[in-house]
Order: sequence, then structure tokens, then C-alpha cells
Amino acid sequence: MRKRGKLAYIREILQSYPEIKNKQIKTAQEEGRVKVIETALETVAKMKYANSRLKIIKMVYFDRSHTLCGAALQIPVSERMAFKWNSELMDIISEEMHLL
Repeated sequence: MRKRGKLAYIREILQSYPEIKNKQIKTAQEEGRVKVIETALETVAKMKYANSRLKIIKMVYFDRSHTLCGAALQIPVSERMAFKWNSELMDIISEEMHLL
């Protein structure tokens, strides 16, 4: 899978997570997506600056209220650090989904 396509796919999964998680009846594919994201969130929760990382994920992907740069300003962390954390998140999810 091309890198750009892989990142777009992961972003789509992250953005659909809150909706899928709240569904009463899920398909096997949706169950798998929820499991992957929850595992990734557990991994992020064990990392340094976990609260800030999780806030950025929530603002950018779940609430869709901020861009990555805008979320960085709200936390506050540098844009560079927010991009680094986002890259690490993408790597965690791609490993979990075996997309490497």
C-alpha cells in the first residue's frame, strides 16, 4: 500500500471510531477497527505526555474541531511536536493493522 494511501486510510478509521464504537450492532470489520484503535489508544496512554497526546487525538480525529496545528496551540505544544506525535500514532496503528 502506498504511504499516502495508508495514511488516508488510517485517518478515515480514526475519524469513524466514535460513531462505530457507539453502534449497537457492529460488523466483524467494524469490531476489528474498534479493537485496533482502542489498542493504539492504550499504547499512547502509556507514553510520555499521554494526556496531551490523547487531547490532540480527540480534537483532531474524534471531535474534528481542530487541525493538527490548531490542536497544538490549544494544548500547548509546538507544531513540530504535534506532527511528531501524529506520525508516531500513525506508525502504531499501521503496525497494529499489519500495514507495514
